[in-house]
Amino acid sequence: MLFLDEVTQTQNVADSNVGRNAATLRVGPGQTYATIAAAIAASRDGDTLLVHAGTYIDDFTSPEHRITLQAVGGMVVLQGAEVTTH
Repeated sequence: MLFLDEVTQTQNVADSNVGRNAATLRVGPGQTYATIAAAIAASRDGDTLLVHAGTYIDDFTSPEHRITLQAVGGMVVLQGAEVTTH
């Protein structure tokens, strides 16, 4: 489980779009992107994802470029799906 508490978290990978104007992508209910995974898929190197407060379950993918995740409006919780065995 990962917590974002209105503190910027950055994923560093390759700087492939140096010089490009970075975009801000908004994530959460009623925002441009409903899921973090969708925003990551649409993001490019240097973009910032503003993730609105809430719990996001099994909603993450590893970016292949440098992005910034920033919590907005309170605590953001990234939680993996629970696996149960019988």
